[in-house]
This record gives sequence, C-alpha cells and structure tokens, in this order.
Amino acid sequence: MDTIRPREVTFNNAGDKDELVTVGVCRRITVKESPKNTGWPTTEWDWADAATGGNENRETFGGSKVFEKGNGPDGKPIFYGPVERVTFIETVTVASAVFSVVEEL
Repeated sequence: MDTIRPREVTFNNAGDKDELVTVGVCRRITVKESPKNTGWPTTEWDWADAATGGNENRETFGGSKVFEKGNGPDGKPIFYGPVERVTFIETVTVASAVFSVVEEL
C-alpha cells in the first residue's frame, strides 16, 4: 500500500470533538499521537462514529487507529472521497496534542 499523504493535525479536548476529514481519495487512514510531542506518549484519545459523533472508543497512550471502509459487495475496496469525514477525535489526558495522520491508497 502506498503512503500518499502524511500530515500532522492538532486535536484537543476543548468543547466539541474535532472532526478528521480526508485530504484526497484514499482507502486507509492511520492516526496516532506524534512522537514529536514533548514527553510522548502524552495522552489517551477518544474517537467516535463519523456520522453521529457517538459510540466513542478509547485508544491508549501511544496507540494508533486505522480507519478503512472495507470492501463492497463486488469485493473491491471502498474509498474515502476528498474532504470526507472519517471520525471525530478528542484528547483525554492533555489539553491538546499533535497527531500523525497518514492517508494511503
């Protein structure tokens, strides 16, 4: 699988959860706290259902999460489109942290 768009995004725990959207077409998105944060790993973080923001799940310190849509009925992969919401993210144990987000084809 080709890495096509690595980037860094800051998420926080102030107010509503932060929306994570794609930059371009991709099949898989990997999210993890960036080791560039002082004292890494610094936080647990919650991610939630892309459509509703509900059904929260928690990743542990240093944990990562891979988001994929899976395959369609024809067995071919389903892709995220450009600027498509993937999830909502919120830090738990620090006010904010930088995360590594990698989109792959």
